[in-house]
Amino acid sequence: MIRIYDERRRGTTKVFVVIKDNKVSSVVIGNQSVSTDRGFQFYVDNYVAEQIHKCELYIDGLTPKLRVKEGETLFV
Repeated sequence: MIRIYDERRRGTTKVFVVIKDNKVSSVVIGNQSVSTDRGFQFYVDNYVAEQIHKCELYIDGLTPKLRVKEGETLFV
């Protein structure tokens, strides 16, 4: 499991996952970014944001979470 944060902290980057037709359609990354679409916003460690293409979003109860895709490896 990849650690996500509800608020900005030192060493984190904002990730906004855009949801269209109940599927992830795009990902907006950056602390100054603003999305007007429906989706999920959270913060991840900077090294995760740089490798977000290796991650997948899933929902645990009402909480969005990230995990590494099968066959991928995150480098710290």
